This record gives sequence, C-alpha cells and structure tokens, in this order.
Amino acid sequence: MIKGRARHFLALATCFAATSGFAQQKIPTPAFLHMVDGQLTKQCEAARSETQTASNDHDKGAARAGVLLGCDCMPRELKELAARKDLPAEVTQDEALELVKPHYEHCAAQALREVLVSDCPTSDMREPGVGDMKAFCTCLSAGVARMSDAEIASDALASHDDYEARVAAAREGKPKPPARNGPLDKLGAECRAQQGAPPHP
Repeated sequence: MIKGRARHFLALATCFAATSGFAQQKIPTPAFLHMVDGQLTKQCEAARSETQTASNDHDKGAARAGVLLGCDCMPRELKELAARKDLPAEVTQDEALELVKPHYEHCAAQALREVLVSDCPTSDMREPGVGDMKAFCTCLSAGVARMSDAEIASDALASHDDYEARVAAAREGKPKPPARNGPLDKLGAECRAQQGAPPHP
C-alpha cells in the first residue's frame, strides 16, 4: 500500500527538471516559478488521466496522490510563494530549489497523509495478510503522525526512485536492486507485524 502510493510524489523531481538548464547561472525568480508551474501543469494532467486509466487500486491511489500534490496543493503554494515581497530578484539552481523545497515537503506530506491515513479505513484495497484493516490503518495513522513533513517527502521521493530503478531493471533483464527499507517501509512492516503478517518481500 505505502510503496504503491508514495512513488507518485514527483514534484521535487519536477523542480529539478525545471532548473537543470541554468545550473548556477542566475535567472529571474518569476521565470523559475513560471517554469515550475508549467511542469506541474503537465504532471497534473498526467495524474488526472491516470485516475481514469489506472487498472488496479494501487495505481488509482497513486494517481489520486499525484492529483492532490500536483493539481491542488503545489499550484496554490507556488501562487503564495510568488506573492511574497521578500523574494530575491534572481536565483541560482540551488537557491531556487531551497526556495521551493519547504512547499513541496508540505504538499507531499499532506497528500500522503490524506491518501494513506484518511482513505485507509474506507478504502476497498486490502493489505495482503492483514485481517483487521481498521487496526492496520490506526497503526499507519499513528506512525505517519510521528513523521515530519520533510521525512515523509524525502522518503516518498526515494520510494519513487526505487520504483523507477526496479522498472528499469525488469525492462533490461537485470537483477532487481536490493530491497529498500526506508521509514515508510519500516512503518508498514511494523503495522503488518502487529497483525501477524510478514513484511512485504
């Protein structure tokens, strides 16, 4: 459940893509924010499309997380950021990413909490090997509540990178990378263990 939904948090990668062209050369801050907004628009459209075409519950949940992040939260955060009076006139790549990072972390954490925690008790999705989904969801909720926005966002992005690496390995006929065991993976294993279920392979 966690892996399938966390892997769609691409906004920070979007920001990197938007800044890759200017490296440490400074560009006007409004121009940077415009580039990020354009990338988010594309991401939003893709996520909305996936909500219609996703063929399983994991992908549907992941697409919904993408909508919450790229269509709802980040555009609003960018608008508020652009309205700030204390923004520098120009930014380097590093400065631009530091400017956007807290907003991404807030939105990623908010989306993940909603999809994993708020939707869990009412979701039709079942966690394999877990008999009491209500207790499992309560465990997830308590664990996610202990994590900061930065921890959730960082782990979600790492989960996406891990997913991409596994897809690439399968496509190229190479062995899968070693199983990742980040904070969200550990939380899922702990909640499964409370139900007498082994960790995901």
